[in-house]
Amino acid sequence: MSAQVSNLPQGAHQAVTSLMEAAKRIEAGASTGEETALRRKAREQFAALGLPTRRLEAWRYTDLAGALQGPLPPLSSSGDIQLNEPFKGALGSLDEALENARAQAGGELSASIVFVDGRFSAQHSRLDKLPKTVRLRAGYVPLANEDVGDGDNDMLGSLNLSLASDGFEIIVDPNAGAEAFIHLFFASTHKESCSMHSRANVRLGKGANLKLFETHAGIGDVPCLQTHITDVTLDESAKLEHACVEDNGTQHISLARLKARLKQEAQLSCAALGVGGKLVRREYNVLFEGGGATAKLSALSLANAGETRDINAKLHHKVPDCISDTLVKSVLTDDARGVFQGLVRVEPGATQSNGQQTSKALLLGRGASMNAKPELEIFNDDVECAHGSAVGELDQEALFYLRARGISEGNARQLLINAFLNDVFERIEDDALQLAVESRALNWLEDASVRAREA
Repeated sequence: MSAQVSNLPQGAHQAVTSLMEAAKRIEAGASTGEETALRRKAREQFAALGLPTRRLEAWRYTDLAGALQGPLPPLSSSGDIQLNEPFKGALGSLDEALENARAQAGGELSASIVFVDGRFSAQHSRLDKLPKTVRLRAGYVPLANEDVGDGDNDMLGSLNLSLASDGFEIIVDPNAGAEAFIHLFFASTHKESCSMHSRANVRLGKGANLKLFETHAGIGDVPCLQTHITDVTLDESAKLEHACVEDNGTQHISLARLKARLKQEAQLSCAALGVGGKLVRREYNVLFEGGGATAKLSALSLANAGETRDINAKLHHKVPDCISDTLVKSVLTDDARGVFQGLVRVEPGATQSNGQQTSKALLLGRGASMNAKPELEIFNDDVECAHGSAVGELDQEALFYLRARGISEGNARQLLINAFLNDVFERIEDDALQLAVESRALNWLEDASVRAREA
């Protein structure tokens, strides 16, 4: 056993041991020699690296080892996949809301792809309206863009690759006429401590358009570790709009990464909302490979007592005339913790690059804390790059102004918080995506307001 494992706290030691034992079993059951070799290499790399500690800059503010408590064996990929009634109702309501919003915009929901406890569920998925220009394959998906990650120091990539048992691949044909709107629903229904690991590959051909809405939902207080890696390739003039809502159980730990390669004039727009789970960390690694490409990243981190929200964004400008724009806003109550680490790297030949980073946090509890570290690495003078960060409480003068006009303190606070978040909602172009993200965020704020009045 490596020193990295033996030196961990007891709960994290048990978690890592159970994961490594499961990785060996999965490796032994691989269907091809190539898969066996790939999984073995990933497992050995994870064993050598161990869990990240705060000595690593990318994990400086997030204690993953401290969050893990006890064994987390991966769920079996065999047996029937059942979606219980609460999740059936949640899925139905979401799909209905998306269909109505899309209908108002003159479109429709193309498909609903459902994963239950990390496994694809054909019986609960709806694929009958999927355009012929969109090809979907469910199952284990080895990714193509491994070098977009953190290389030899990539704990998340090696852990996920060694344990992933399911996932999907979406390929949109070049110049596809019909715009596809797909809902991805990940339901965590487990009743015992476990882990689940999945991978996805999304490729848009030249001029193709795709909208993805990703929902993660879970209930209860059973410990769980979820890892998910999405690999995106956007060919020339392709456009992907992606929104994700994390709304898991109180002991759920979610580690997700979206890796993207952008060709000439490709457009990537991502919005993430974290409203549930013990620890939610989302990583974005974007590589600009074609001139004129743009990437717009938006994130809302809403956290209650004992919760951590971590956003890590790396944008690599390798070619001229590309634009990146990152906005992260956090609302933290009680002793919740927020983290943002962002890096914009501009290579010597990437002239006329435009890279913007902004992080703002609103602390609603005396014990709440925010760590923000936006960075710029610029290797030429012909650029327009900037970063900014602000942390504070509600503006007392604005609060007094509203109360002086007869608005109750609770409603005044709600108005100010809504205004704080509003520019993130406005950055989501698609009306259906915006409505889905905004409605869940506002529901969280209403719940937080109720808890504050009852405290």
